[in-house]
Amino acid sequence: MLLVDAPNHAFRAYHAIQNDMRAPDGFPTRCLYGFTRMLLALARDQKPDYVAFVFDARTSFRNELYPAYKGQRPDMPEDLRAQWPELAPLIEAFGYTVLRRDHTEADDIIGTLATRFAGEDLDVAIVSSDKDFCQLVNGHVTVLDLMKGVELDRAGVVERWGVPPERVIDLLALMGDSSDNVPGVPGVGEKKAAGFLARFGDLDGVLANAAAIGGKTGEAVAAHVETVRLARQLVTIDTHVPIEVRLEDLAPRPRDTDALRTRLHRYNFRSLSAELGLGAPQVATPHMTWTRVDSDVAWGPGPLADLAARLRAAGRFALDPVGPGNTGGATGLRGRLDGLAFAWEEEGRPRAVRVPWEGAAVSGEGHDALAAVLADPAVAKAGYDLKETLKLLHAHGLSLEGVADDPLLADYVLQPESRHYLDDLSKRHLEHALDAAVPGERAVVAWRLAAELRERVAREGLDPVYRDLELPLLPVLARMEIAGIGVDVDGLRALGVEFDRRITEVAATIHAAAGRTFNIGSTQQLAAILFDELKLQNGKKTKTGWSTDAETLENIGDQHPLPGLVLQWRELSKLRSTYVEALPLAVHPSTGRIHTTFRQAVAATGRLSSQDPNLQNIPVRTEEGRRIRRCFVARPGHVFVSCDYSQVELRLLAHYAGHGPLVESFLAGEDIHRRTAGEIFGVMPALVTAEQRRAAKAINFGIIYGMGAWRLANELGIPRGEAARYIEGYFARYPQVREVMDGACARAREKGYAETLFGRRRPVPELDARNPADRAAAERIAINTPIQGSAADIIKRAMLVVDGDLRPGGALAHLGATLLLQVHDELLLEVPEAHAETVAHAVGARMAGVAALRVPLVVDHGIGRTWEDAHG
Repeated sequence: MLLVDAPNHAFRAYHAIQNDMRAPDGFPTRCLYGFTRMLLALARDQKPDYVAFVFDARTSFRNELYPAYKGQRPDMPEDLRAQWPELAPLIEAFGYTVLRRDHTEADDIIGTLATRFAGEDLDVAIVSSDKDFCQLVNGHVTVLDLMKGVELDRAGVVERWGVPPERVIDLLALMGDSSDNVPGVPGVGEKKAAGFLARFGDLDGVLANAAAIGGKTGEAVAAHVETVRLARQLVTIDTHVPIEVRLEDLAPRPRDTDALRTRLHRYNFRSLSAELGLGAPQVATPHMTWTRVDSDVAWGPGPLADLAARLRAAGRFALDPVGPGNTGGATGLRGRLDGLAFAWEEEGRPRAVRVPWEGAAVSGEGHDALAAVLADPAVAKAGYDLKETLKLLHAHGLSLEGVADDPLLADYVLQPESRHYLDDLSKRHLEHALDAAVPGERAVVAWRLAAELRERVAREGLDPVYRDLELPLLPVLARMEIAGIGVDVDGLRALGVEFDRRITEVAATIHAAAGRTFNIGSTQQLAAILFDELKLQNGKKTKTGWSTDAETLENIGDQHPLPGLVLQWRELSKLRSTYVEALPLAVHPSTGRIHTTFRQAVAATGRLSSQDPNLQNIPVRTEEGRRIRRCFVARPGHVFVSCDYSQVELRLLAHYAGHGPLVESFLAGEDIHRRTAGEIFGVMPALVTAEQRRAAKAINFGIIYGMGAWRLANELGIPRGEAARYIEGYFARYPQVREVMDGACARAREKGYAETLFGRRRPVPELDARNPADRAAAERIAINTPIQGSAADIIKRAMLVVDGDLRPGGALAHLGATLLLQVHDELLLEVPEAHAETVAHAVGARMAGVAALRVPLVVDHGIGRTWEDAHG
């Protein structure tokens, strides 16, 4: 059962949305929008058997006990007051029960129902962020903060408040509650109150021992005995409200779709209406002329040649591959191509056709004519995730040129932190839910989305990112994925045998250190040994028990050998399963090479990611990781050339700083970390110790990511105060960096987004958030987006110019080099051995010239038969 504190969520929904949302008639809707989203999330994620949404009455018995109760609260904002009467009928339209009772607070109704119904057969979650409900927690009652995804059971209450649920009332009475204007003991906060209760047992024990507390605090306790007893009455939830509600009354009912449709239409919540399938306008099918070319149609030069001519005459069309079972989205080098769907405009009318693509049915002149249109760069093509389509067509002997629009990339440029699945885009931008039963609909939706998003991208000034960077990069990435990379499977198998032996040895050492055998992969069993048996200190508890994550094990590693051994066992096990065992399975049966997929629309910073397999996360600083990289080998007669930007993010920071020691150091070609150490520690660079340089390096890179003293202290293994002094010393010697950071936050606050050197934007709506943690996270995004995002743009620009040089007609085309991988700031090429030095220097020069910064871009290169040899 979920018992929802409706006023709590209404206020939170209202304040969570900063925009002044209004219906076409001017009616305010921001609270209603956030509340409706919460209702959808509740139904989707919780799937409760019973639900009640509970509202307050205007007054309760507490106002009679203490007239000033809640008297300090400001009046409800007018626009929220206007929306308040809409909440209950909205909830009921979703099929949930609404409860309220005269002269009764929601807390007391919820407390009564939780006490009445919770038991062996029914668990109750009280959905609220109000701390008062913690007094009700027991084996069958929890408090769920739906918006934060945090659920407090008994252990969670103890961890959060320092007292068990049965002492929460005493805690609140001692400390008071400013939000409800409940008085307490002046100078006693939650920590002091929890400490007194632990010492003296309960509230009466604390009040009786005011003299033992002593000092001003003891005097305050003695002086406020009656106040505290009144406070205890005010904060105690009444669990005996005479409200007649049966369990079956709270079972969710079917949604009232007519009522919902009417309300959401009035509020202008079009995307929500579409999500709920409430009769949103359908796109395309009523207006498209569908022609299905079935397999019983005579083939040859007729239908396909006619289609090719019409597509060529249109000059622009959308396409989407049809996979097994006539479903859309058949992709990749291993995908099956059963057909192609096309959508275009002809004589002012939209057209669409789906063409089966099966063996002899598409041979001959018609096939050649259609293949020629696909390969013609003068005919513009649109489509969702065209990179995968390009690879699929390549695997079936077809080329695709003339990539002009991809809604996946357009939406990524516009809203980098949103989901970019085609169905999401269709609902969000076209208010249309995809129907898999409609043949070729994906192509139609892609056509409509391409037109819609093309205009939005241009209108918002994002064409330089979309048209000049992301779209041209799409075929470059496809060529890299098609090229693949060679791997020494026998070497990986031998490495696997060695890893198995080492994992077995480390496991034996772990069991010896623990004094018994146990399942090392079991969090519960490991936690029991570390914290219950070995009694290690400074552990971290979650709502499910002791944490054994890497950070925790590192923090307690100096107390016993076991945590370090477990970390070693985990790293070896992860490398074995993720790479040593998985990489041979990823070898393509036809090419004998591994073909990773670069995901272009994932990271909000603009960085590419790699998957199936992920080749970007192979460790470079451990011997085990380096040995895995040695198993990536160049084809006979070839070598790898690795070209890697040197400290590109620090150079971007210097560029933004404009002047000062960072700029001077890079212009002089100095060791930047040694220079920084000299500045911070006040010594000549030549006298900087290895430890000082390590600290300076951690600060140099950490500043970009908003690292604070706590993280630096953990990284360097030094006291927090010492780490804070290091950071203070850094900003004292590099005031320009502080100016860069402050300026980045100010610009993002003014514009609503952070921006890279090349115009990529990342929205930062939380810069003015009330929650300090949310605000701090937004400030980190505002600061590091210009740095990280610009670095991502630079490596993408480098890929474009290098690929252009390697392609037919390019400056390096005659040397036979192939671009294979992009990993962080590195490009990896496969080159005939005789031309390796020439290519390395030419590619390095091209990479260094893709951006004009105030300090030089420097590119290091390496050459070798294996990836590790080239990278090292």
